[in-house]
Amino acid sequence: MSNVGSAWAALAAAVFLVASTQGEVTFRLQLTEVPQEISPLVYGVNDWNRGEAGESLNYTLERLGGNRMTGYNWENNYSNAGSDYFHHSDWHLVNSESEENKSKPGWAVSMSVDHAQDAGRPSLVTLQLAGYVAADGNGTVSEADTAPSDRWAEVRLRKEGEYTLTPDTTDGVVYMDEQVNFLIQTYGLSSEGGVFAYSLDNEPALWAHTHSRIHPDAPTVAEIVRVGADCAAMVKDLDAEALIFGPALFGWGSFVDFSAPDWSSYSGEYDWFVSAYLGEMKKQSDAAERRLLDVLDIHFYPEVSVVTGTDEEGADVYTRITDSTSDDEALTQARLQAPRSLWDSNYVEESWITTWSTGGEAVQLLPRVFESIETHYPDTELSISEYDYGGHQNYSGGLAQADVLGIYGRDGVYAACYWGEIEGYVIPAFQLYRNYDGQGSSFGELSVPVENPDAANFSCYASVDVTDQTFHVVAINKTDAAQSTTLDLSQTGLVFDKMDTYGFSEASGPELVAQGSQEGRFEGSVSLDLPARSAMHFVFHSPEQTEDLLEILGSEADGTLRARYRPSVGAIRSLQTSQDLQHWTDEISVIPGDGLVRELELKPEGTSGFWRITESD
Repeated sequence: MSNVGSAWAALAAAVFLVASTQGEVTFRLQLTEVPQEISPLVYGVNDWNRGEAGESLNYTLERLGGNRMTGYNWENNYSNAGSDYFHHSDWHLVNSESEENKSKPGWAVSMSVDHAQDAGRPSLVTLQLAGYVAADGNGTVSEADTAPSDRWAEVRLRKEGEYTLTPDTTDGVVYMDEQVNFLIQTYGLSSEGGVFAYSLDNEPALWAHTHSRIHPDAPTVAEIVRVGADCAAMVKDLDAEALIFGPALFGWGSFVDFSAPDWSSYSGEYDWFVSAYLGEMKKQSDAAERRLLDVLDIHFYPEVSVVTGTDEEGADVYTRITDSTSDDEALTQARLQAPRSLWDSNYVEESWITTWSTGGEAVQLLPRVFESIETHYPDTELSISEYDYGGHQNYSGGLAQADVLGIYGRDGVYAACYWGEIEGYVIPAFQLYRNYDGQGSSFGELSVPVENPDAANFSCYASVDVTDQTFHVVAINKTDAAQSTTLDLSQTGLVFDKMDTYGFSEASGPELVAQGSQEGRFEGSVSLDLPARSAMHFVFHSPEQTEDLLEILGSEADGTLRARYRPSVGAIRSLQTSQDLQHWTDEISVIPGDGLVRELELKPEGTSGFWRITESD
């Protein structure tokens, strides 16, 4: 082991060279002073996927959202499909229920919240802000019956008078505060285990298209800010700790200008609608003297499309990577690269976004959005409450899903909910992080940065489980050949005595497979073998733990002491040396508080020395 002073000096400066050899790639740990927490809510799913397959994912957040929720009437459980299905009003959300339950107020919401609570998951529930909801279940609503008409009930945010748990379904009005009160009376406040968060409706920039019978005119920026702020204030009045997610934007087009008739009134002050929404909601919050937006919520379905054939006239036929049926190789390769648009400045996807919106620059969605948050409404969290990369029955769909979950955790996304079918390779991709051993074991809570020299062909994510101090590495091989890779621990002092391996690949099919365990001494450079087109999870176990103390393992003839050390999770420590117990000098200025065991070499400068661990400044 190298001299401890020089090794940790390099660590503190975060200077790490990327090394790769012919036919191999090295993933090098890049430790920070304070390990970054991975939000457990990034492993969420939209609730329409209730079922046995979903439960095997051990997911962490359940969202009740989608187009149906915009026209949902909590008083009678009717909803409207909008343009998804002939603007049809019916009992779709409760079709599987008994006639008695269908008529119970809030039953569609209760089904979702009950399901989440049975599994110990928090709920994200959508509230209705487009102005009207379905009044009946009498089928298709014609254009002539566009709201206001007797096919719709008016939405009001606040009710004058007392709340009731059995609302009047004939008065033509539905109250949002009465719905929130119903949920509080049924489940308690959010701080008591009730509904965790509320979403300010769903994809409002599309209301004039998807819900043209409810809201035929495109909403304005002023409208969506005003109604969102008013609704958030109402929720906070009833449940101060409940979080507000909004505005559930449908995709890139809405991020840019919201397709709003009044965008020109804001474009001089803001670079895109994301910034405008944040800035205007902050103004509303400042006026109200409380935060009215806790989580900026967006949807992101990749727009990358590739030529997969020609039509009868010889014109190119394009297929979007979100398609889950095609095995076209060009589509597969595009899907493998698409997650890089979330973060990578060196990856420019081929889509209308880079052609017409970014001027040929990389999408870099997360950095762009985080910059808007920092500039216009600091401390707002980020949610991606709908996404799907397609290819569910193709290995590329699984690798892309695993890649995306790693990115969300590493880059600070607060919450995310997968939208597509829970099937095929999507299942082992989630299990890789949330149920890798079939016993509910999961990827760690603290993210450890990893330097990866070849993002086009590999991805790598690392974490620490603070409960049992295991170290986790998820490595993805996007190539069509098995690869021998290296995990470089040489500058960290980390040492492990066991490694378990789990994973899936094109060859194994859509099933997570335990690859076995190895015992021994893992330190310095550890070999990680990755099958072709695979995603693997390596679990490293530390030796017997020490609790924030130095444990002397032995000494050398030159006076060097070998010691084992475990820094407390979250603590920032300095290792100091002294000759007289009065004057102390930092030997290691920064020790990351990640809870992992390290082995150090301590070489006193004099003939004798004393050592201590102290709080770092």
